[in-house]
Amino acid sequence: MAAEHKFSIGLRLSDLNDYIAPSQACTRPADVPRGAPGAQATQLALAADGSVEEVGADGSRAALGAASVTLNDCLACSGCITSAEGVLVAAQSASEFLSRAAAARSSGAVVVVSLSPHSLASLAAYYDLPLLTTLRKLTTLLRMVGTDYVVDTSFALDMALEETACEFVERLGGSGGPLPLLVSECPGWVCYAEKTQPHALPYMSAVKSGMQVMAAIVRSKHFPRPAGREQAPIFHASIMPCFDKKLEASRDDFARGEGGLREVDTVLATNEVAEVLEKTAPGVRFADLADAPLDDGALPLLNYDAHAGVLFGAPHAAAGGYLEYALRRAVERVHGVRDAGELSFVPASASAAKNADFCEARASAAPAGAPKCACAYGFRNIQNVMRRLKQKTCAYQLVEVVACPQACLNGGGQMKPPEGVSRDKWVERVRARFAERAERSPAANEAAEAMRKLLGREAMRTVFHVREDKSAKNPLAIQW
Repeated sequence: MAAEHKFSIGLRLSDLNDYIAPSQACTRPADVPRGAPGAQATQLALAADGSVEEVGADGSRAALGAASVTLNDCLACSGCITSAEGVLVAAQSASEFLSRAAAARSSGAVVVVSLSPHSLASLAAYYDLPLLTTLRKLTTLLRMVGTDYVVDTSFALDMALEETACEFVERLGGSGGPLPLLVSECPGWVCYAEKTQPHALPYMSAVKSGMQVMAAIVRSKHFPRPAGREQAPIFHASIMPCFDKKLEASRDDFARGEGGLREVDTVLATNEVAEVLEKTAPGVRFADLADAPLDDGALPLLNYDAHAGVLFGAPHAAAGGYLEYALRRAVERVHGVRDAGELSFVPASASAAKNADFCEARASAAPAGAPKCACAYGFRNIQNVMRRLKQKTCAYQLVEVVACPQACLNGGGQMKPPEGVSRDKWVERVRARFAERAERSPAANEAAEAMRKLLGREAMRTVFHVREDKSAKNPLAIQW
């Protein structure tokens, strides 16, 4: 797959301009370190093997290292991640995952893989297997590469939803920040806002995504470890529905300790699981993998009821479930109505009658004065919301935002539809597998609420940053 199609379009946009700049437009190589004042000049020379060497004033030669661009460099500028064959995406591939997992295991580290429910649904649709069967077979594959624990980020998402609901109620009460509250666990949207929509940052929910909340759990003293390895370090990988999650894991905000180690060591896109299978068990079909028992020490973090044999998830969770849960909690806590009734989605305007990705949410039993909420999926709809925000004409108190049309089930890192199957029909198949989870309100997940209180507010929230526009540094980035 060409690299430019992996990341969401938000990482390839400049304001509202859809032009995708060539890879030469990367501004990172323009940041050339300068010598100290008074330092002697050096020269460059070609070595016999064709490599470039630096020649000092004393005639000494030193090989120059290859220039590289890391994910964190990409986050720190407002350039592009476009036709990025020349951009080295380090430590975020199937090969690197296998290599680092093996090294971690051999050193005695505990290997943990957290799994997005959207990724699991995509794999189930692709391999045409029930959701729970897919989880068992995937667990077998991950244990083949030395994984100790497989956990489900839907558990952490329940925690994030409750924290978001608390934040929304605070803002409705006049504290905690302005309205509308923009809720999302989408890193593509975050990068887009930080680079091109700085006015939106105060409106963005500060609650971490499910992936990063799970990372906080995994790195905490509350995470179970195998007997005899209670003090062992942890290697944590995540399987996510989009490539933008690799960028999220690279944020400095999610580094720990003086060494800047990441809370999530590496991220695999859903479609990279097939590569892991091919490299680990060549010629073996996913369907032929054994069904692993789901009985390890981290079972509560799977959102799995072993007695009933069902996986749980929040209602309307295709985009995380933020909108529905925050609305219901606000109606309950602000207006005193315990049950807001059935939730329906209607077009946000007459002109958007056929736009299922820009809708208002209405609760059948919500009282007069209840918060107005909407969802905006895909950048055309996000730009609509941004214009309203700038013009102070946004009529909503909460907007759920996702970079991908049809939300996370249609993430850029998901399994691709088989030949002859349209994208829309494929997403419906993935949605059908996703719906095999039993819906459960996060409020009913007592284990998740207990963990949220143990971690505390600081571990559940993050901050956003305005990213400096460095494109003027590089004349190749100028668009005429």
